[in-house]
Amino acid sequence: MRRVIPLVLLTACGGPSANDDAGESSSTTPSSSGAADSSGPASSSTGAADGTTSPATGSTGTTGADTPIYEARGPYGVGLRTSAVTVGERDLQVTFWYPSDDAEGTTALADLVPAERTEALATLFDQAPPQCARSEADGALDAALAEGSFPVVMYSHCYSCLGLSSSFIAERVASHGHIVVGVSHAGGTLFDALDGNPGPLDGEFLQVRGADISGVLDAVSSEGFAAASMDLERVGMFGHSFGATTTGYVLQEDDRFSAGVAIAAPIENPLLPGVATAEIEEPMLYLLMEEDNSISSVGNTLMRNNAMAMPGGSWLVELADAGHWSPSDLCGLIDDFMPCCGDDMRQSDGTEFTYLDAGTGRSISAAYVTAFFAAQLHADASALAYLEGAHPQDVVTVSTFPP
Repeated sequence: MRRVIPLVLLTACGGPSANDDAGESSSTTPSSSGAADSSGPASSSTGAADGTTSPATGSTGTTGADTPIYEARGPYGVGLRTSAVTVGERDLQVTFWYPSDDAEGTTALADLVPAERTEALATLFDQAPPQCARSEADGALDAALAEGSFPVVMYSHCYSCLGLSSSFIAERVASHGHIVVGVSHAGGTLFDALDGNPGPLDGEFLQVRGADISGVLDAVSSEGFAAASMDLERVGMFGHSFGATTTGYVLQEDDRFSAGVAIAAPIENPLLPGVATAEIEEPMLYLLMEEDNSISSVGNTLMRNNAMAMPGGSWLVELADAGHWSPSDLCGLIDDFMPCCGDDMRQSDGTEFTYLDAGTGRSISAAYVTAFFAAQLHADASALAYLEGAHPQDVVTVSTFPP
């Protein structure tokens, strides 16, 4: 039995496989507890789809056969590349996921970290429960970048995680025509925690992380293999846990960003100052894990309040029986990342339950993040319809809050 992490870790919870794909379905039949209270949302819906991958010709339970299939890989293969980027005095490791016309095969996630850390990360994946963690990316290392101009999506990781922690989501987003750039925040990574030096969890480091994101965007869009293909008129960002709060901070401070996704943490809360929802005019998507024992029910309430308070409007997507690490490839990698897989106790009443299948949690998260960026960065009406259409029965609840 695992215990709830104290509220002091709110918004930045973390700690120091089976290779799923978009077609995995839930191993349980979770029950949705509903969305935010009825005073806020303009609409709330649960759908009749079963959560499995739809065929490429139509979207299960949505608005018609021509709706893009965000539950599946897009028209592009996915290339992967790593780079070292210096921002001020900080040396940062960066991971790229990008559209490719000839990318085939898979890449071990351990091959995306500095060589001196590869063996350590590979060992953690080998030791993790195979039904929890995901050790390989569905993409080819150093594949050729497809021709064209693509929107850019930046990614910020959770507390004591890595810039590849949500690779499954990044791969899906890239396959639908985006260049995704993940930043490992030096001084606050998994390796720092394993070395006994976990990074700070405060408003000052939030500003450092925000500067990392903006500085890396400056660097990779001015030179490098993808610079000429980056459309800086269409820039978004997503982040998990501490990365969610970092996303809010960046949208607040950097005018280049036009949309953001916060996963498993509020962007504004009293324990990690620096972000005010009232200062963010861009639309946002919130992904809430209903059995998140890292930020607790209090953190989830703050997420709902954040969603209702966004001047630019928002979508709130709640996943039943999902834990804090359900949207992460690192689910179950270490003990602190286990609230996402197997059995646990509910926050609401203390009864036993089984977490949403880890592959399903990642796949649902990837579908909504991808559809959101397609709607916001491509002005894709069918992606908007997906966000507001039917959803996996008894798993997903969506509330919309207009501007």
